[in-house]
Amino acid sequence: MLILVGYGGVQVNPMCMYDMELSLYGVKCMVPVLVVTGQKDDVIVCTNMLKYVLHQLKNENNYWKLISSNTKGSSDGEQFLEMMTSLTRWRGEDVLEKVGTVKLTQAVSLLPKQEYLLWGRLPSDVPKSPGSTVMVKPTTCRCVPRGIMVGRVVTPLWGDGWTPMKVTNISDKPITLRRNSKLADVFTCVAAEDLILFQGSCQSEAGSIRVTHGIQGENTDLKDRLQRSGLENVDIDHCEASPSTKLQLVTLMEKYEDVFSKHHLDCGEAKGFT
Repeated sequence: MLILVGYGGVQVNPMCMYDMELSLYGVKCMVPVLVVTGQKDDVIVCTNMLKYVLHQLKNENNYWKLISSNTKGSSDGEQFLEMMTSLTRWRGEDVLEKVGTVKLTQAVSLLPKQEYLLWGRLPSDVPKSPGSTVMVKPTTCRCVPRGIMVGRVVTPLWGDGWTPMKVTNISDKPITLRRNSKLADVFTCVAAEDLILFQGSCQSEAGSIRVTHGIQGENTDLKDRLQRSGLENVDIDHCEASPSTKLQLVTLMEKYEDVFSKHHLDCGEAKGFT
């Protein structure tokens, strides 16, 4: 039984569910739709569909033209663009490209081959737009300490200037970062591209087709092995793992197949110990 829990803890049982083809901003996809009695809104679009639509729209030039447009004086337009870009736009008359450089407020020691979340601070005199989305990148200053790697971070801008930084000591020795060390630059962020990992795929189109066919063949063999073990209900196709990990998983399930229930009446036998 499927139960929907809304705001305030209200629980509703949907009447039924349909697979419907919905079109949003020209993007079509099949979506499971729940029918709920007493619902005032005609349709409520879930975040999963919104994320898919936004990912598809980012391949269109009109999308980038829209999010770069000026929507001053239109709160609805700004909210719409924030939804489209999945971030909060910079507030102010002028949108800066670079906000400032982050410095450490105290010395920090980093162990070798370890990653850290460090907090630095922007200068107090730089313009700020609290709550706006910014991107933290490795600084271009030549005085950056050696032996460390600063990763990119997309984060809201704090009003007091505190900024998170992802720092890794890539050397084989401990490193001590001095106070006021410049590690990262902060830039305004207009849009953030979705980073989706497709297991077993590569950049070239031809290579992607070959790899995809290879994975499908491997999955078919794995499904046959699961069926012979009485575990055909295991959905190996939608398992978010690499082909080698799927192979290890199926091998492990074959080895211990006696501990899995084959059907709803296969409850096993419990033995007591004295």
